[in-house]
Amino acid sequence: MNPLRIVLVGHSVLLDTVAVGLRRFPDIEIIPLPAPPLGMEPLAALRPDVILFDVGADFPQCAFVLLQRRPGLRLIGLDADRNRAVVWSRQQLNELSLGELAAILAGNNPAPPQATNESP
Repeated sequence: MNPLRIVLVGHSVLLDTVAVGLRRFPDIEIIPLPAPPLGMEPLAALRPDVILFDVGADFPQCAFVLLQRRPGLRLIGLDADRNRAVVWSRQQLNELSLGELAAILAGNNPAPPQATNESP
């Protein structure tokens, strides 16, 4: 089975901390990008399963275009100021606390979050 490919877009203390925690899992591949790419092609070439970004830092607008072209892609915006993670998939938008996100990534699924049908 291929590892889950997570692209971290931007550079922040929050993303660096998340990267350290995720690197403990052998079935997760972390690919850091210091800044959002100017176009969608460089990001698409990485074939991410998940794109993580800090909502208080650089915003990867091209990731939302890629989301429409790759149905299985998930975008996760981390917001430390509001203690939440916003998860976009092609079909729904979920808001999680950072604790709930940590539990999901660690394999301890909490109760499913409330989904909305909003677009990015």
